[in-house]
Amino acid sequence: MLALVGAVLFLIAAIVILVHDPIQLNDLFKVVGFLLLALQLGGIRYAWRQFEVLALVAAVLFVIALILEFTTFPAFADMILTTAGFILVALFLAGVGPRTVRRP
Repeated sequence: MLALVGAVLFLIAAIVILVHDPIQLNDLFKVVGFLLLALQLGGIRYAWRQFEVLALVAAVLFVIALILEFTTFPAFADMILTTAGFILVALFLAGVGPRTVRRP
């Protein structure tokens, strides 16, 4: 239940970012990624093969935000490291990584 409340707050934050400063696309992608992760943690799940789709989409949004941070802003270490951490967490929640690799 708390994750779904968090998802609503992330949705409100995304709307505020769009209205207040639509040029900050990296922040918008991060907030939408958090929204998707919160929905997944709240129990809403969509699976494709063995992977969780919401977390995979969130990881893609975080990668896009990271690319935008490299290309449009001065690359500050804290922004780069936190976005890279978000990517790793989203991939973990999607089931991507060493723990899902199975040897035949």
